[in-house]
Amino acid sequence: ADDEITVVGNLEKKESGRSVIMSSQLYNSDSVLCATSSAEFKALDPKIALRLGLVSEKYMRMFDPILNFNYDD
Repeated sequence: ADDEITVVGNLEKKESGRSVIMSSQLYNSDSVLCATSSAEFKALDPKIALRLGLVSEKYMRMFDPILNFNYDD
């Protein structure tokens, strides 16, 4: 329990405008791979998330390389 861990997350594939496949790997302090996971996520439309105040525009801009979102619409 006192061991440091490293978690790496990856966007594996953008299935559609609202579906992405994500994966992660967990490594111990000796860089030994201890666990992996992957899952499909259904994303909320960015315009709706912004309009509902669930996220800020600054936060959404972190995902620009993935979403190619137009903030002016």
